Amino acid sequence: MKKAGIGLIALGFYCVLFAFNMDVVVGTTYNIGLMNERQNVVYLSGIIFLAGIMLFGFGFSAKEESKNLKTFAMACFLSPVLLLVGIKTVVSMRESIKQEQIRKQNAIDAEAYKKEMLIHEQEQAAELRRKQAEEVKQIELEKQEIEAIYKKNSVVKKILDCNYNRNDGNTTIEFHEYTDCPYFFDLYENNIFKESFVSSINEKKLKEFEWIARGTSSPVSVVNINGTLMFISSVCEPHNCPNEFFIAYDIKHKLTFGIYTPSDENQDNIIFGNPSPEVKSILDRYRRRNQM
Repeated sequence: MKKAGIGLIALGFYCVLFAFNMDVVVGTTYNIGLMNERQNVVYLSGIIFLAGIMLFGFGFSAKEESKNLKTFAMACFLSPVLLLVGIKTVVSMRESIKQEQIRKQNAIDAEAYKKEMLIHEQEQAAELRRKQAEEVKQIELEKQEIEAIYKKNSVVKKILDCNYNRNDGNTTIEFHEYTDCPYFFDLYENNIFKESFVSSINEKKLKEFEWIARGTSSPVSVVNINGTLMFISSVCEPHNCPNEFFIAYDIKHKLTFGIYTPSDENQDNIIFGNPSPEVKSILDRYRRRNQM
């Protein structure tokens, strides 16, 4: 009986080790069905282990009983302790294995995410290049249309060439002011622009000040506002520059938008030409930049 008891104890201990070594993780998630199977094996292992202890204890003869009582007591005490230590070791090992699996899975997920983001960035860059190419092409077409409209006017063509060619076909809202480009007073000599400008300020009952034609002005910049090429410039009264006009001229549609800032600080700025929010925002930026 003692040998049978020892065998059952060993079998129970082995079954416990086997139970806690069962894989109950699928990917990074615990599987309920596999956990129930492991629990059943643990219960069965406990029953076998206890049966082994009982057979081991009953296996002593009366003569041997007193002699081996201490040995039996020690075995009864140490067996559960050893079982618990074994269980704890197996649990610790399983936890380490699980953490390592999760770490590897996280590394795989991170690498996949990195690749996905790289592909996304490459697609965005390609889309941006495509849009920029389309924008440059659209601006070139509009430039050709504008040159056809103003084919007899050298000032408009000179402004376009002076700004456009230097920017490699890219017009931005950075207000490049090249000193060798035409100024506001040069543009004011163009009858088409002058009529558009005067018409816009008259709508706000602003008179055509005599100093406009000889005012202190800035070089004309060319900017692209939502696919529309515009001239940006300013002119102020000589020796009284707070009295100033800031204009945006839609070259193709012959429309003038602007802001007039009176020299009297008690008077409000006057917006003329009914500019869109985008155009007004750019005019405000241009005004603040020039009045700094």
